[in-house]
Amino acid sequence: MRSRILVVDDKESMLGMLRDVLQESFEVTTENDGQRAIALATAGDFDVVLADIRMPGADGFEVLRAVKQARPDVAREMISRAALPSLIAPWYGPTQVST
Repeated sequence: MRSRILVVDDKESMLGMLRDVLQESFEVTTENDGQRAIALATAGDFDVVLADIRMPGADGFEVLRAVKQARPDVAREMISRAALPSLIAPWYGPTQVST
């Protein structure tokens, strides 16, 4: 069984790119709203939650803090568009990544 990952970002383009890269190895769920992500992550059976830092409403810090309280067993990682080009380049190539 593949690990389940929740990716949270308010930008649909980022969600699509991350889903494309991660779905080869994970069962991926995406959400573009921090409050809905909190509800999904705390009620769901996710192994990992990735959250963008800056989002309207509940930001990545709030999302990951809520997940830590409700589900301390879930791995939590913050993502930043500034770091993504170097992380995604192996799949997309350095000239195809824009933030």
